[in-house]
Amino acid sequence: MKTASHVKIVLLTNPEKHISNDDVRKISLSSINSILAGSYVDSLETGLVKRQIQETLISMWSINDAESAKFIMEWLLTEGQEVLYENLKPILFENHEEAEAKLLVKKLSRKLEFLSKYEKYFDNICLFRNQYPKFANSINDKTLPLSIKAWDISRSLFIARMCLEIKYINLKQFNDLMHLGVLQAKKQFNSWEEYAKSYILGRAMFSYDEGVLDCIASADELLSNHKSPWLYCGWFN
Repeated sequence: MKTASHVKIVLLTNPEKHISNDDVRKISLSSINSILAGSYVDSLETGLVKRQIQETLISMWSINDAESAKFIMEWLLTEGQEVLYENLKPILFENHEEAEAKLLVKKLSRKLEFLSKYEKYFDNICLFRNQYPKFANSINDKTLPLSIKAWDISRSLFIARMCLEIKYINLKQFNDLMHLGVLQAKKQFNSWEEYAKSYILGRAMFSYDEGVLDCIASADELLSNHKSPWLYCGWFN
């Protein structure tokens, strides 16, 4: 899955963390987002300053209080963009000619009233699959991951960490969200490799740009750096 990122990727660990490896494993479900944000990958604390957290939550998620935070985090874990991918999968996983596939996507879009989104997401996935053959090769065949749920889980739990720091949610609410994220991850995936590929495809579907390279580079770092919680904690039992 190696490829060149257009920014420097750094894996940051918190030297003052005081949590068990089991909790580190759970928190590291948000590790790709942590690296991209310049945050710690292995602690409740993100290492970001309060103003930076507030600006990120508002600009990227329109989160400015406890109510809006709860809505976004729960939406990501219960629905998210996985729902859109599920609707596209029957077309993506069948051997349609390009013209026929695009026609099916248009029909799906009209039926579900998401014309521009479905067409954009389908085109993004096809571009990614065609232009990054090494990604497909790394999963031993030319098929795509069966789920992009990691893309939703990671974002939700990183948002939860930020919201915990600025007191939009309390520790119990955070632990409840993290528990739900863990249950979904264990249900959908069997390794950090599978989780990473799911996240990367979700990002590519959402927006096919240079940011995808950063996600791939972040995943590579987490799968190879000896300081990575993905390596020293392992996957969930």
